[in-house]
Amino acid sequence: EGHAATLETLEGALPLHHAAVSGDLTCLKLLAAAHSSGVNRQTRTGASPLYLACQEGHLHLAQFLVKDCGADVHLRALDGMSALHAAAACGHYSLVVWLVRGC
Repeated sequence: EGHAATLETLEGALPLHHAAVSGDLTCLKLLAAAHSSGVNRQTRTGASPLYLACQEGHLHLAQFLVKDCGADVHLRALDGMSALHAAAACGHYSLVVWLVRGC
């Protein structure tokens, strides 16, 4: 039996990853509090919660992950893309500006 915040999918995704995709800040805050070491955890493809939040255009989640949880903005997925690259590739320019200006 594991703690629900630490259960992972076959792809290596934690509930934190799913919350980052969903855009649910309240859920993300609860999960980060329960499993803070998962903030920089990468899936089997190398996606971190920050990467996924940026890919989906969730600026408010990215800000929380970086400012409050210390998420590493320099992590790269297996394809070499960072959270900045993911935001740019998906057209989320407010995120790009925020990341480039040093968060």
